[in-house]
Amino acid sequence: MIRSSRRRFAAGIAAVAVAALPLAACGSSTEDAPNAKPSAVATQADIDAALQKETTLTFWAWGPQYADVVKAFEKAYPKVHVKLQNNGSNTTEYTKLQNVITAGSGIPDIAQLEYTALPQFAFGKSLVDLNAYGVASMKDKYSPSIWSEVNVSGGLFGLPQDGGPLAMFYRQDVFDKYDLKVPTTWDDYIATAKKLRAADPKKYMAPDAGEAGLTNALIWQAGGKPYSADGEKVTVNLADEGSLKWAKTWDQLIQQGLIDTSSPSFSPEWSQGLADGKYATWIAGAWAAGTLQNRIPQAKGLWRVAPVPQYEAGGKASGAQGGSASSVLTASKNKLAAIGFVQWMSANEEANKIWVDEGGFPSTTNILGGDEWLNRKVDYFGGQQINTIFAESAANVSPGWQFLPYEVYADSVFSDNVGPAYTKKSDLAAGLKQWQEQIVSYGNQQGFSVN
Repeated sequence: MIRSSRRRFAAGIAAVAVAALPLAACGSSTEDAPNAKPSAVATQADIDAALQKETTLTFWAWGPQYADVVKAFEKAYPKVHVKLQNNGSNTTEYTKLQNVITAGSGIPDIAQLEYTALPQFAFGKSLVDLNAYGVASMKDKYSPSIWSEVNVSGGLFGLPQDGGPLAMFYRQDVFDKYDLKVPTTWDDYIATAKKLRAADPKKYMAPDAGEAGLTNALIWQAGGKPYSADGEKVTVNLADEGSLKWAKTWDQLIQQGLIDTSSPSFSPEWSQGLADGKYATWIAGAWAAGTLQNRIPQAKGLWRVAPVPQYEAGGKASGAQGGSASSVLTASKNKLAAIGFVQWMSANEEANKIWVDEGGFPSTTNILGGDEWLNRKVDYFGGQQINTIFAESAANVSPGWQFLPYEVYADSVFSDNVGPAYTKKSDLAAGLKQWQEQIVSYGNQQGFSVN
């Protein structure tokens, strides 16, 4: 049960935009589930056998590809019925999931969780540690950088579905019109931004209204490691070398008016800017290729992809933005079948094909290293083989990154602390310091020991 100091963590849910999650939560143990053997002896054979029994699973996910993946699974395993429930968005799902966990009823068997949110539910003891079922043997099937994101404090709390290695998406028509060269370093990027703004003050190098996801990804690419967690001991240092390197670079872009800080991602204004060439580039995870194709179809043939700019000429370092896993909830009464479904959905060849054909980014090495996917020419990007760039980025994601065990909360208060640096064109490092203070204070209030 939850200690009194930890109950406060759940009590604060209504006070933030995104649900905060408790360190521990009541729920069935591995041995409690009727179709699960004690974790010490559960094997792959047990999991396979569970998929041959009449079972109904509930799966919460918002990704558009899951509908067809579930249909294919049910065709392969006709005795297992999967009820797919789309709650509308990631944050909506997290809030609802925390509510049902707290209530102790209505909890799904499986949930899609972004890598940023997974540690919170893992520390809340709401997710099954798949190590107990031998699932860690699947490690070699995945990109090392993506595999690392489902491992939290020695536990394996889901299987990867996709990833978000960084890339630079850019408008070929804008670059051609203003005689711009594709930048390979951040210094080049800033110089190119200045040239563009001088030529046309109505255009910007990129949109960024201040978002924690992109900030973390770029700090990651800069070599920063601002967060670490070992059990309940947490360290936050948003003044480390990588964090300050990013801040110094982004300060120049913001303070000189080179990027658009007024249009939040996925707002109508942002979408229009991507469509009409207001933005010359968009720095984002590889998933953005699907976003452009599905959300901005009118710009077909105008966008291209290049590696994310580097801090040093010749460098290849990358970070990641976005991506999610499929996790089994500890309250599930059908753990073995749920694990089997997650394994199939994450690593099965047919499931992987559906995923990438519908615009999803792969997490498995057989797709990432396969000629068919790598050499695929994408009409939307002028026939460019964009996947070669994504695969190289995935291979060069800097190792050792960790998210906070309450990252969803931290991200939700980013705009309150760092946001003013974007609107007022002030010092980002000062904003990071203020953000850090709130993150540290909040974590300590919730029962963590935060430095």
